[in-house]
Amino acid sequence: MTATAIVSVSFRDGEFEERSLGVLTEGARLAAELGGTCDALVLASREELSDEHCATLGGYGARRVFRLLDSTKLAGPLVDALEHLVIAHGHRLVLLSGGVLAYEVAGALCAKVDAGFCADAIGLRVQDGHIVAERPIFADTQISHVRLRSHTAVVVARPNAFAAIAGGGAADVQDLEIAWSQTTRAVTLRSAEPALKSPAGLEEAEVVVSGGRGLGRPAGFEQLEALARALGGAVGATRAVVDMGWYPYESQVGQTGTTVAPKLYIAAGISGAIQHRVGMEKSKNILAINSDAHAPIFRFCDFGVVGDLNEIVPLLTEALAARKPA
Repeated sequence: MTATAIVSVSFRDGEFEERSLGVLTEGARLAAELGGTCDALVLASREELSDEHCATLGGYGARRVFRLLDSTKLAGPLVDALEHLVIAHGHRLVLLSGGVLAYEVAGALCAKVDAGFCADAIGLRVQDGHIVAERPIFADTQISHVRLRSHTAVVVARPNAFAAIAGGGAADVQDLEIAWSQTTRAVTLRSAEPALKSPAGLEEAEVVVSGGRGLGRPAGFEQLEALARALGGAVGATRAVVDMGWYPYESQVGQTGTTVAPKLYIAAGISGAIQHRVGMEKSKNILAINSDAHAPIFRFCDFGVVGDLNEIVPLLTEALAARKPA
């Protein structure tokens, strides 16, 4: 079968990122609809990712894994590698998980292979033989359907928009060594600093406890931090409270903040405006605590508690502490 899709898979600390695995799962699904298979590309040395580890991507739908033997973590090598693979194998779809690097790679790749482009995709489908991407517009109040008519389509997915679904099987692993372009050779990484992130790892947390203006005061986050500790999770916040200086910007969840998809999302004192909803609606379970029974968040949450969060949250934390073994 012909390889019709390729997905750039990123990793951190020797583990593939969940959001990249979700994009790979989606890429494999679309490739099957197009009557082909899906490949994966990882940029790593053999020491960073062994053959056995790379082969596990087969469980998420990859037939082949191309390991680019480079550890610079720059856009240039990824652009060169994807260009080489698209030309050599005729991939119709190139998928990347959202982020600054992904947009840099996507823009350069589109120019090199004359590809159509869609950013911030939250849905993908095949229609009349073409890739159609769904992306939010107008402050996430509407959905645009982008039909990519070019032979090759490059799509950057919104982080955590697609769920990773593991199955069986192992992928064939091939090392990729190519000649760098003149542009890539001209760029050198001199230093790197980590981006601001939530100390508790907001994007990767399985439990996120977020607070909004319903907390009433900045000190209200102390009880959310206690609940998050009891659940082994992270603390998030709405843009409104971040703008008021109640909590750090790097903990903001929503349209202009971080997109999360934990197993459990607890929204305390959050009304559920669309700008916040788009950053957390992919959560597997959503628990809302709000004193306003008519708050919009109760229309889409899985569990709702109407009441004073300043009473409910401490009681919930105490109950969790009581259940822990001494």
